[in-house]
Amino acid sequence: MAQNLGDLSAGSKLKLNETVSGTTTAVPFIITSQDHFATDTTHLLREKLFPTSMQFHSSMGTIVYDSCTIDTWCTGTYFGYLDEEVQDIIPGVSIATYNNGTLSRKVYLLSGNELNIAASPYTYLYTEGTAISYFSSNSLRIGYYGSTASNYYTRQSVRDWDYNNSVGVINTSGTITGLNCTYSYYPRPSFNLPNTVQVSDSTDGDGCYTVESWAPLIPVWVKVSGTWKQASAVKIKNNGTWVDMAGLKVKVDGSWDGEGGVTEGSLLKYEKTVFDDYVFFGSVTEDTDIDISAGLINAGDISEVVDGFSVFDGFTISETAGVVLT
Repeated sequence: MAQNLGDLSAGSKLKLNETVSGTTTAVPFIITSQDHFATDTTHLLREKLFPTSMQFHSSMGTIVYDSCTIDTWCTGTYFGYLDEEVQDIIPGVSIATYNNGTLSRKVYLLSGNELNIAASPYTYLYTEGTAISYFSSNSLRIGYYGSTASNYYTRQSVRDWDYNNSVGVINTSGTITGLNCTYSYYPRPSFNLPNTVQVSDSTDGDGCYTVESWAPLIPVWVKVSGTWKQASAVKIKNNGTWVDMAGLKVKVDGSWDGEGGVTEGSLLKYEKTVFDDYVFFGSVTEDTDIDISAGLINAGDISEVVDGFSVFDGFTISETAGVVLT
């Protein structure tokens, strides 16, 4: 089974892939909050600093975040390192900047204020964004390059410091200071994902949750002995033996399509998909005692549809219906 990303608490970690120079690595991200930057989204911050140092801006002058060196890297180069599935669903959210006003960004640096550092007593900080309560101590703000604490840029503008050439930097103690924008530090990108992304019920050996499905799963209900039950497992009886549906395929326009592949414990995410002349909705439980050799699924087997959920009243499927176990 799976759960919504939005159900995880702040401080939980999620692994996502980054592909750099042809090498793919599963990277932990910290879940800092839900609905902070946009409704129905979860904010994620890279746990470790990205291992390529760069300047905030290549030349000195009044600090602007829009299209600076590190902003361009976040929205272009780094965005391209993420899996296409992630790129497709990252929403653009509004972020506050002092010199550029409100910007829309998919990948961005946090401000010092969002890292729960108030402009007062740091009188040289402008106010940019609102605090994320997860960052309740200096230790939670510290960034690491490998196992070594290291400075990293925020997008925070600094007031009247070094002739406006400085940016707020989180130092190795987890506090903020203004440093020259041409210094090079390792970046710490962040972004949001929809709360409905499906993640594992438990963490892996690194203490991280993993993605099981990018789309929300469609609840499927079947009637068992006169009672509607939500499907929770994916098994099917094949010639009297229960087998896992490890490779469900469907025939689309005469060709077998593997996109319906599922494993035990998951749910199919199809809500109402017609393959040739047959309709297949979701997954089934052992209790339904569906036999692969017993008959066909067709539109007439749908007993009712309630609030967008697919519901059935006792039906059977066969390989000739466009479903095959591999």
